[in-house]
Amino acid sequence: MTAFNEAWQFLKADPIDMHEYPPGSGNFMTLQDMIMARNADAKRNMQANPPQPTSQPKTQQSKRTSGWI
Repeated sequence: MTAFNEAWQFLKADPIDMHEYPPGSGNFMTLQDMIMARNADAKRNMQANPPQPTSQPKTQQSKRTSGWI
């Protein structure tokens, strides 16, 4: 195996692109792990604070054409 192939195998096996999450925490993880952690945080936030329905109905768009036919 050539030196290039050995280096390539090392780079493919060990991701060196680390991201800090949450920002300022000093906790570094791979991009995939960071995305999974952010998704888990978002899911927890949505469960703790579900969206509230609005009291006003949405207006319907007119079905008339704009004249560009």
